[in-house]
Amino acid sequence: MEPKGPNVHAYAIADAIAVRSFVKDLDQEVVKLSKTQAVLKLDEHSYALVHDFGALVFFNATSEVQKPLIKRLVDLGGPQPREPLVEDFSVVVAPGERSSAGFDKIVVGELSLPIVELVGLVVGQSAAMEYYEDDVDRILGRLDVLADEVAEGGGFRGSVRTLNKFIGEGLRLRNRVIFTLALLDSPISTWDDEVLDRLHRELRSSFGIEDRYRALDHKLATIHDSLQIIDAWSAATKRRH
Repeated sequence: MEPKGPNVHAYAIADAIAVRSFVKDLDQEVVKLSKTQAVLKLDEHSYALVHDFGALVFFNATSEVQKPLIKRLVDLGGPQPREPLVEDFSVVVAPGERSSAGFDKIVVGELSLPIVELVGLVVGQSAAMEYYEDDVDRILGRLDVLADEVAEGGGFRGSVRTLNKFIGEGLRLRNRVIFTLALLDSPISTWDDEVLDRLHRELRSSFGIEDRYRALDHKLATIHDSLQIIDAWSAATKRRH
């Protein structure tokens, strides 16, 4: 049956979290648990899937059920630069139809645990990538401002302390993004299941995961090179003073 609206909602924050700490003392049933993810059964056809890279994905969950778990995610991640990023998707259960994934939905015969894991992984990765895409673009914007300062005045305005703080922020962001992108390999469940493997490839294509990965990787390389130049200039400035 076609849902009236998106029934999958993914939330992403800027920090990695400890999955085992997230599920500790929860009232919900933990149906699968590993170091990198946990699947919670909220109701008969309702699930939540939490990833260690800071994403929480709900299936058929009301806002009342979601709120305390979102708060738990944010609390474990620590102070956030902004509200969690939200991405929506739909799972349509159509018994007897061929399973397929499209731009805004996936059609499956049943909402099985492997489907929950597969959709939760890709939608969670997409939300996390979008969160970091915004942060990476913000860092690149600040680098453009610094480049203009050098071109116009021959040096950076502001204190060395401010520059060092910016370098640290850029490196921290780069490490977080690399951690998230390192999880883009195919999940184990797809290795011996032709249907799951096809759905995984279709989902990744629908969300543009590969193209977005390449774009982020290029931007991260630019940030890394620029931060090295700024760091060298900062160190030279310290020596002069």
